[in-house]
Amino acid sequence: MSKKTIVQVTWLDAAHQDDDMEEKEIRGLQPLKMVSFGLLMVEDDERVIISGHVGTTPSKAGETRVDYRDTLVIPRKAVLSIDVSGELEVE
Repeated sequence: MSKKTIVQVTWLDAAHQDDDMEEKEIRGLQPLKMVSFGLLMVEDDERVIISGHVGTTPSKAGETRVDYRDTLVIPRKAVLSIDVSGELEVE
């Protein structure tokens, strides 16, 4: 068993516009402020990695296999804040 920290990450994402735009409209584009929730998997100088789902299944060897899904890698420089919401025991 291991404990995983549950976090809320606020970060900036790239914005884009697909339609035709005039220059004055382009100048008004801003990065998107995003809020993502998940289990904190990695936090270092380059990135923050969170996973949204965790599941366990028995392996062929009889041990429990832990799988993570909906994993998001956020560039560290894009992170505005990380707030801890709690902890989860992962089997």
